[in-house]
Amino acid sequence: MHGQVSELCADYGKLDILWFDFSYEGMGPEEWGATDLVRMVRTLQPDVIMDNRLETSGEGMGSIVSDEPTPYCGDFVSPEQAIPVEGFHTPDGTPVPWEACVTLNNNWGYFAGDDLWKSPQQMVTKLVECVA
Repeated sequence: MHGQVSELCADYGKLDILWFDFSYEGMGPEEWGATDLVRMVRTLQPDVIMDNRLETSGEGMGSIVSDEPTPYCGDFVSPEQAIPVEGFHTPDGTPVPWEACVTLNNNWGYFAGDDLWKSPQQMVTKLVECVA
């Protein structure tokens, strides 16, 4: 993984954002050297922003919302299928950037049998919730 991320960061010009999407118990930051990975990314792409998924899954917020963020906590929270009513904040009340990570139906990728599409009204409501 480090080699692939290095290639992406070094060989394809300026990157604006990197999304990582792989953390769960037994396979997390220590197992793949997240501190070294972030150090390498920041060296090759100092202006890139990264999500919090080197540290947690889509259900967790990670240490970015704590008093003691790790070196691999990311730059924004990426919750799955949730739009926070009040946003995210550190314990002292500082707002934490976040993204809406929501599907249009019930799957993250193509699935021919999934025709449970969110209605236009649901999608507009989600957009309004994001900006509110």
